[in-house]
Amino acid sequence: MNDYLRSSGLALEFIKESVHKEMDVAVKEMYINLKSLTPDKMHGWSIERDLQPAVRATPTLTTILLAAAETPRAEATNVLKKPQLMCSVVVSQLVKQRSQNSGRFAALVGLFLFNAGTQSKVINFLARCGLSISRRSIKVLLNTAATYNVEMASMLVKKLHLGSYDNINFKMSIHVEQLGNFTPEKVHSGTFGLVAEIFWRDGKPNPAALNVENLLQNLMNCPDLAYAVDLRLPDADATGILREFASIGLKALFRYVKGFEAQANDPSLRPEQIRPLPPKHRTKFYPTRVVNIEESSTDGNLDYHDELWVKQLGLTPEQLDELILLFLNLDWALHNKHSGSKAEPGSLTWFYTLLRKKRL
Repeated sequence: MNDYLRSSGLALEFIKESVHKEMDVAVKEMYINLKSLTPDKMHGWSIERDLQPAVRATPTLTTILLAAAETPRAEATNVLKKPQLMCSVVVSQLVKQRSQNSGRFAALVGLFLFNAGTQSKVINFLARCGLSISRRSIKVLLNTAATYNVEMASMLVKKLHLGSYDNINFKMSIHVEQLGNFTPEKVHSGTFGLVAEIFWRDGKPNPAALNVENLLQNLMNCPDLAYAVDLRLPDADATGILREFASIGLKALFRYVKGFEAQANDPSLRPEQIRPLPPKHRTKFYPTRVVNIEESSTDGNLDYHDELWVKQLGLTPEQLDELILLFLNLDWALHNKHSGSKAEPGSLTWFYTLLRKKRL
């Protein structure tokens, strides 16, 4: 019977037809529109979980690949080799080969490769092998993610929020045509900003806590800095810091020295938490688009404020009056009150000199 099926080709035709039907289902399961792949859909990405739709849709093909990947003896006795993941990846490659629009797994792998700094040639090579999307498609994916984050940030800034930004440098190729003063710089500088949600401990926003009038009033009435009161740590805080230092040393001991496994999870050896956050709390934040504005000067800071909060996030100057300008007023008042000179111990300028922060 087996010889008849093998010689007539009926078995192969049956298997071929089964694989065709399974792959048609897998193509639909793995379909993705790159412009719809937002960061919230990428969060918590798992290779095994992302490949499951294709594997469930192709039982016949997956069984054939598993049979090819290991011998019957290895299948029965070998517990180290686990070909399931590799066979699942092969299924995803075949699905992408069957339809370029069914590259959900390849899209996430491409994003991982880009984040790891993989060269464009390597990414495009893996794209031809069905393991990734092309470098050009990754740019579409990044633009989608950037647009999504800016849209979410623009909604967040309608209420009280935290803003942070810092300079960023890009090293460009040195193999460029030399054009004298018009030659592109080898290192490009810019600014990258984040917008974050404010964490209120009781869960209820309290704008009065950030009322600039009260802050300025307290600032003007505050006494001069005194080392014993304002700078020297209280006994409780000093004890907490020493406990933290000791716990760091103990972590190294537990990690590299055998015989302390039983003490590794001892609660009494852990640092004491001061004002702990709720369990599994994570600050909600959104990155914004990088711009080629240098924030190393006063003008650069002001230009970036306009770029981020007005151009990218859509706030009006009237809306910013209550947020940004009040912060600047507080900042200027702080410097006028406590900047002092480097000859005055405890002043801001004294600390800047101590930390070698000339820009401050």
